[in-house]
Amino acid sequence: MLLPNPAGPQARVNHPNPSRVLVTGASGIVGGELCRELLARGHAVAALLREGRTVRAADGATLPTRNWAHLGAGLAAVAGDLTRECAELVLYLRQTRPDVVAHAAAVTGFAASAALARAVNVGGTAHLLALAARHGTPVLHVSTA
Repeated sequence: MLLPNPAGPQARVNHPNPSRVLVTGASGIVGGELCRELLARGHAVAALLREGRTVRAADGATLPTRNWAHLGAGLAAVAGDLTRECAELVLYLRQTRPDVVAHAAAVTGFAASAALARAVNVGGTAHLLALAARHGTPVLHVSTA
């Protein structure tokens, strides 16, 4: 369970019972900020990233996609693609059993094709929901578009 920061949103404290959170869309603006905030509050975060994508750590370092490589304090990267069966994601859900999946992955650009947007935003979300349900993991869906 994600706990609110009792000192307010700007204070940085470690929680006595940190959550394990899988964040999709971690290379995007919302997902990346969510990763940084969760890490700052002491939670263990795994960023689901497509091959070749990167995420910025709290110290500003660029972290490449590397499955299971712990990158920085409490941050791990899991290589995967929500639009297809992904062994790394299934293995992560089975072995790590995150407390929650924060789903922020989406195609939002106007230049993207309708087929790609549908594959990621509809198909990818449906695929993630099915995987999470199969492993008993709740999903928090985050959307700005």
